[in-house]
Parts: sequence; structure tokens; C-alpha cells
Amino acid sequence: MKVKFNIAKQFIEPFIQINAAQKSTELQQLAESIQKLTQEWIITGYQNRQQFVLSLPQIVRFYTEDGAVICETDNQHHYRIKERIYFLHNQLPKEMFLQISSAEIVNINKIDYFSLSKAGRYQINLTNGTLTCASRRFVKTIKEDLS
Repeated sequence: MKVKFNIAKQFIEPFIQINAAQKSTELQQLAESIQKLTQEWIITGYQNRQQFVLSLPQIVRFYTEDGAVICETDNQHHYRIKERIYFLHNQLPKEMFLQISSAEIVNINKIDYFSLSKAGRYQINLTNGTLTCASRRFVKTIKEDLS
């Protein structure tokens, strides 16, 4: 597949156009993926009675702690959010986020590497230094989503 840029002052807003002989399911999936990636999805986080706007690329993971959903960012700041894990799982772009347990979702782009613990659990080492473990129930799904 070729990628071309057409830069001109007449274009006020950037747009993506797919050119093909006919429409296929692969092209439809590509269009849907591009649409999801280009949507500006933001999360509102709360910390010390203040409200913060967080963009998806800066988010490392979402996890539950003491009944609340916490969002962790690149600089290891932690924010409480109002959304639930199941809602996030259904709404976040599948190309960008991966559910690793019933209580945690990680940003795929923030995974540094996987390792196996002495107890036989899959550890996920994130780029900000955080170490987390995948639930055994989710290992098969993780492998399928990453392959």
C-alpha cells in the first residue's frame, strides 16, 4: 500500500482519502481504525480536588485501587477517573489499549517488555518503570491481541 501526502494551502482541515478499485472488508476495517485513532479522546482526571485533561497517548495504564479507577501517566502521576474499567475496555481504541486483567488496562505503546516471574505469572514491564502482572485468565487473549 502506498502512502502519499498532498500538501496545499487550500486544505483548511487535514483529511484522509482511501483510493481503491473496490471497497473491501480490509479497507473498511482500515477506515474504522484510522477514524478511531484520529478522534481526540480525552479523559478527565481528578487529583487534590483539581480537574485535569489527559490525552490518550500520555496514559500508561488504568487500574482499580480501593474501589476507584486510577489513571497513570508517563510521568507517574496518578489521577482518579469516573469511568469504570468495563466502560473503558469497550470504549478505548483496541489498537492502543490492552486489557490484562479484570482490573487493569495498559497502553500497548507503553509496554517495554514481558517477562515470566518465578511464580509463573506474566509480568509486564512498562516504559515508565511500572511493573504489573497479567491475570492468567487474560493470557490467551493478550497473546491473540498482540499477534
